[in-house]
Amino acid sequence: MYVNREARFYASIGFSECFWPCESTSAAGQYNLTVTYYYGSPNGKGGVASVLDYPLTGYVLKKNIHRVDARSGANARVMDKSFPIIRYAEILLSYTEALNNLTGSHTVEIDGQSQTFTRDVNEIKKAFNQVRYRAGLPGLSPAELADPKTVQTNIETERMVELLHENRRYYDVRRWGIYEEVENTPAMGMNMDAGKDGFYQRVIPNTSRIGSRIVNKKLVFVPVPNAEIKRLPSFDQNPGW
Repeated sequence: MYVNREARFYASIGFSECFWPCESTSAAGQYNLTVTYYYGSPNGKGGVASVLDYPLTGYVLKKNIHRVDARSGANARVMDKSFPIIRYAEILLSYTEALNNLTGSHTVEIDGQSQTFTRDVNEIKKAFNQVRYRAGLPGLSPAELADPKTVQTNIETERMVELLHENRRYYDVRRWGIYEEVENTPAMGMNMDAGKDGFYQRVIPNTSRIGSRIVNKKLVFVPVPNAEIKRLPSFDQNPGW
């Protein structure tokens, strides 16, 4: 089921029977690993030393893991990483979204020069497709570009995939007004209670750690600190808080 996925899947997601180089260690059995998560396997439920030390969904995050990173074995080390505040891919996707939502013509002054912006499909195509091409994927078709709703749907999917684990999804679903809709969708994963033959079936994970999550409209906003409310009594608290 993990054959012929797009490149970002293999770069970002650790799945059962995924390959981990762990090149920094020279200890036998600690590098060039094929890690499995089905029930009873060394890294799966029933096989790990701690009852909670296994991935609840059958997936782990591989993004930002360097091929030399290793957690155990002689000479094992984890390379220092830089976490970007913003990446060029986000600039391109944000620019695409801004253009796609324009109606009419808008003229602004930037550095003393007037610039006019419209929903220019060529500009949308130029910005959005750079992200797609980098991942080895086709860009938007003329038919897709012609429909703002279709472009918006593609932007939402692209941001979810490209910006995985970069602290963007939390804010994206709120500003798009789809927080309740998408967060109420049950989290799915592999069958962690099954051996290899039954593992690869999509199920709702049987764990309170996922089942007890709360989706509430008031969580669209964070509460305003009471100290700030006291400074300005006429100011209203955010709804629900």
